Amino acid sequence: MSDDIRVGAHISTARGFPRAATRTAELGLDCVQHFTRNPRGGAQRTLDEREVTAHRRRMEELQIGPLVMHTPYTVNLASHRAETVEFSRRVVAEDLQRCHLLGAPYLVIHPGACGKSRVEDGISRIVAGLDRAVDDAKDTVGAGVRVLLEFMSGQGSEIGSTIEEMAEILGRIECRDAVGFCLDTCHCFARGYEVHTEDGLEKFLRRFDQKLSLSRLKVVHVNDSEFGLGTRRDRHAPLGRGELGSAGLRNIVSNPVLRRLPLILEVPVEDQEDYADEAELLRCLSVEGK
Repeated sequence: MSDDIRVGAHISTARGFPRAATRTAELGLDCVQHFTRNPRGGAQRTLDEREVTAHRRRMEELQIGPLVMHTPYTVNLASHRAETVEFSRRVVAEDLQRCHLLGAPYLVIHPGACGKSRVEDGISRIVAGLDRAVDDAKDTVGAGVRVLLEFMSGQGSEIGSTIEEMAEILGRIECRDAVGFCLDTCHCFARGYEVHTEDGLEKFLRRFDQKLSLSRLKVVHVNDSEFGLGTRRDRHAPLGRGELGSAGLRNIVSNPVLRRLPLILEVPVEDQEDYADEAELLRCLSVEGK
């Protein structure tokens, strides 16, 4: 385990949460991210008390943390379809409660896509949906679980790809004490932020601090990008084999603001075993960048 940076990955829970914790340690990871339920749907598996107790004990024994949970891709609070917004609100509220049960402090969500409707209307729906979901789960939020809005690539009608759009959401919600942010290096690069250079990353973080506050930045998804700067194409690549490249990733992971945060890998791998090599490469880049 690294005493310097905390590296994790998105690990399957198909064999149960306690086994996922064991697998995380076997891969030499310090922290972990899981989907809260079926990523392409809305079904969730019931967790019994024995599994939850065993999982929390295993995480503590293995000193893995934090546990980051991620809502399914079907969550879309910005949708122009009322039934989709209602489904998304319910899932976020339920998953905040699921996070509390499992001991996860963070629930990452994609803000959503507005389709053919106006961005302003999509933002209004996100604001209303977040406020209601957090209110529905206020006991868990009071216990310290936080919603993290993930920065997107700006593909299609996605909302939340810029600091300004995130600031608009944050400025209008009532539940702002329960909301933070998650950066994705591929998404930010694809949106046009020059996070692969020292000056570009410093500029981005200064702007972030001015508009959102760096205290709200809690998690970083570390991914290379298959496509170039400003293409708005969301396609992750293995570390060092995309357009960000080793030099860009080295710049990111050596940044004093970002390196103190949980660094979660979401790169495409043939098998979860490959995450061990990806994590080791990230640690090497971190050392080289010092």
